[in-house]
Amino acid sequence: MKLRRPSTPPLLLTILRLLVTTTFWLPLYFVSFVLPRKKNIWVFGGFGGRLYADNSKALFSWMLDNSHHQKKVYWITKRRDILRKLSKENKPCAHAYSIKGLYISLRASTFVFTHTSSDINFWASGGAIKINLWHGSAIKKVLKDVSYSASIERRIYSATGLAKLRFRMLKPGYFESPDLIFAASACVANNLITSHGVSESQISIKGYPRTDVLFQANEPLKAIDAETNRKKILYLPTFREHDESDTNLYELINCFSSRPEYLLLIKLHPATFLGDTPHLPENVVLLDQSVDTYEMMSVSDALITDYSSVALDYLLLDRPILYFCYDYVAYLSTEREFYYDFSEVAGGPVIETSGALLSELDDLLLAGVDRYKTKRHAVRAQFNQVISKTSCADTYAAISSR
Repeated sequence: MKLRRPSTPPLLLTILRLLVTTTFWLPLYFVSFVLPRKKNIWVFGGFGGRLYADNSKALFSWMLDNSHHQKKVYWITKRRDILRKLSKENKPCAHAYSIKGLYISLRASTFVFTHTSSDINFWASGGAIKINLWHGSAIKKVLKDVSYSASIERRIYSATGLAKLRFRMLKPGYFESPDLIFAASACVANNLITSHGVSESQISIKGYPRTDVLFQANEPLKAIDAETNRKKILYLPTFREHDESDTNLYELINCFSSRPEYLLLIKLHPATFLGDTPHLPENVVLLDQSVDTYEMMSVSDALITDYSSVALDYLLLDRPILYFCYDYVAYLSTEREFYYDFSEVAGGPVIETSGALLSELDDLLLAGVDRYKTKRHAVRAQFNQVISKTSCADTYAAISSR
């Protein structure tokens, strides 16, 4: 098993994409500014059109369940499997590049996404209201704040000449400014100003829609929920741009294999790919990307993560968080800088080895020794300015008032 990233597109494919963009997508973009848009049509998407997840999924689902707003909502995706899944569930959806998807996107008044309007279709977004729900309160620097030259963000924003033109054609979402972007607290809002180049007037401070599910009675995977006698530990590692080693993941799995009192649930970052599926012990489960992360958070007894923003959302549950930072020094030097002193914003122990992590877990869950409760509360107050069980409704109200 090797962790790997998608390979860089070959030159011929890049040239072909540029040709399609200039002959079809760019003219469509200009047309999208003049076509009349319908106020009651909203389109949703997420993670480049490759996932049905996160804040946009939560708000989309809430609007489907609360029809009093009298809006027609559609999920736009670039994946056939997601299209089939949503169609079977009778949820309004379309493929981004189908005639139906293009028509709906060109008529929609409002684009709602988690990253950029390319989650839906940037080239059909001219003249639409753009709502960036974003995907978490970042601890590590993102977009324009990233300084490492090897990072894709730094390459995009520092490019000049033909390279800059190429990025504008192939990754146009990176250069747009949303009409409204959401943050969970003032300190996060301040970071958005520099990372996204937005003003205070473009930011709304609310709870994230995806966190509503944490406070609801959920029915996640029955096979997992049935493990009532085991402590459920959810492991959510963040994305690493350069690390291709599986050593630490393997060691963690091996440690849990001899601890039947725990059930380890692993969900890798969407941008991380596994070369081969490993053989797992019976108390370790590798979750598919289609599994809702926040439903799994709601049924877990503790979270293991590292530098991911999910830890800041998990604080709402006031349950133990363990930070498995086996590569802390290397991460800082080769991956991302942080907005904060990491030790100050970690709401639990920062651990470098699997053995030490298991020892801390035993103290927290088996011995009931929780030394981090006060710290969790302090960090929660810093990063969750609005603690609400109705963040979907609050978010919808904020969008509608623009």
